[in-house]
Amino acid sequence: MIFQFFNENWPQAVDTLEEIVILIIVYLIFLLILTLFLKISLGFFNKSRHTDFGEVFVTSLFITIFIAVLLLFIGGWIGILFALILMWIIISSRHHVGFAGAIGVTIVALIFYILVIIILRMFLNIPIILPF
Repeated sequence: MIFQFFNENWPQAVDTLEEIVILIIVYLIFLLILTLFLKISLGFFNKSRHTDFGEVFVTSLFITIFIAVLLLFIGGWIGILFALILMWIIISSRHHVGFAGAIGVTIVALIFYILVIIILRMFLNIPIILPF
């Protein structure tokens, strides 16, 4: 498999309470970053509803949970494709932007993410790698 999203031995990797708390903190940071970029990209679509931070946070929470469960059981490119379709369905149903609008929201959020990473690289001069 080209992308290995989950470590198959992850229960052995988090055997202490400290490691579980660190995993939860990293997940919450990832969730906040996803929420921020999703909220910014939803702002570019005039017909989108429910764009408050809390409602977008719930959308991000649903997306991460459903995608993690889906990729846990269906791996590879098929799992990624199903995860993207599920993500677009969740965004379109919760924010009333339509399926094409959900794809647009995802593309705009990805572009903003890449731009922020490039700017952080330039100004902080640290090796931040993109996930692809």
